[in-house]
Amino acid sequence: MPFVSDNGNADVEYLTDGMTETLIKSLSGLPGLDVKPRSAVFRYKGKDTDLPTIGRELNVQAILNGRVAQRGDQLTLSLELVDVKKNSVIWTEQYQRKQADIVALQELRSHAGGVDLLECLSRETGQQAVAGPAVVNSAGTFGNGLLSRFPFVSVQHVPLAIAGREPRSAIDAVLDCDGVRLRVIATHLGLKRRERAWQASRLIDVVNTGAAMPTVLLGDVNEWFPRGRVLRSLHAHFGKAHSRPTFPSLLPSLALDRIWTSPDHILREVHAHGSRLARVASDHLPLVASIEL
Repeated sequence: MPFVSDNGNADVEYLTDGMTETLIKSLSGLPGLDVKPRSAVFRYKGKDTDLPTIGRELNVQAILNGRVAQRGDQLTLSLELVDVKKNSVIWTEQYQRKQADIVALQELRSHAGGVDLLECLSRETGQQAVAGPAVVNSAGTFGNGLLSRFPFVSVQHVPLAIAGREPRSAIDAVLDCDGVRLRVIATHLGLKRRERAWQASRLIDVVNTGAAMPTVLLGDVNEWFPRGRVLRSLHAHFGKAHSRPTFPSLLPSLALDRIWTSPDHILREVHAHGSRLARVASDHLPLVASIEL
């Protein structure tokens, strides 16, 4: 069923609709599971129809309900899976998460004349967004994205493409974090070792330019060798990044996603966010860091 907001807040309601649509899309891809489409589900939004009636009308065995509450920057999602034929609860769970101040995303697609995922995320979270497409063609765009609660002071796009390889790039942004300037570089490196080595060297050159300020480099570096050349060069410049397995999301064993900071002491804590929803949403787990400026 369409998730509902406990707050009556229009922004949270927009978020709940987006969460419902995303979950429908993700679950529809699971073999052997019959998931009703958005058009069938959303006609019950705002209606006080009992679950057994909905179950009969949709001809389903179970219904998933969700409620979202926001208290400050804390979001609470309560889920309940109900057997509508027996009118009994099969499963229930509650998730509490603090909304991130800055989010870097890779492999974002936007379809010409269709859905722009980064724009949807910006509307649903209320955060400012910057797109960093590495591929632009008649079908749409594909590449990086950056969301921020803080205003953008400046944004540059760093091409990292190598001939014959899938185009790569980075977003180089300066944010005003409540009066403190923070430089954030979000990237996604290539699949070949020599390709990644050149891209890492280019990023280090980029970091060394511009005014001195706290800097964060983050993204999918695609380096699965702990002592690989890319990691050695980035560790030498920033200090060793905390390693947390993030790929594949169902059984994480490779630390492909990394977060470095300069100076390194502003990075307080790093962990992989391993919720059930995160494992459905992507083949990588989100890597979460706490930074103190």
